[in-house]
Amino acid sequence: MRGDRKRDQGPEFITRCPECGAELVRYEGEAAWYCPNDTACPPQIKGRIEHYISRRAMNIDSLGPETVDDYYRRGLIRDVADLYDIQVQQINGEDGTREIRAKDSPLDCRLRRSSFRTRGVCLGHTFCR
Repeated sequence: MRGDRKRDQGPEFITRCPECGAELVRYEGEAAWYCPNDTACPPQIKGRIEHYISRRAMNIDSLGPETVDDYYRRGLIRDVADLYDIQVQQINGEDGTREIRAKDSPLDCRLRRSSFRTRGVCLGHTFCR
């Protein structure tokens, strides 16, 4: 055992988000703990943007987690709406090879973008039937 912890004590779990410091919450009936700071926690913001651009939602080519992280760190995006305000000059990169292309999306894809926690994909398919 490490330190002076007793053998009968269980593991120590974090109580605050390691990214933004918000106190974690657990929803009734779920085992997982979540950061409730959905407007200012960087991993949550980037995760919502990544979900929005994913193949099962908007299907935006050439825009993945690394690019989202880069744009977020550079201050180009803070939410999904910012994707539509980015100028070509901002994203082309030094060698001019970066490019964003969006394909037409059917209704179920647009519904998936609503990001209902744990239900987005299924709900989109159900509504379209």
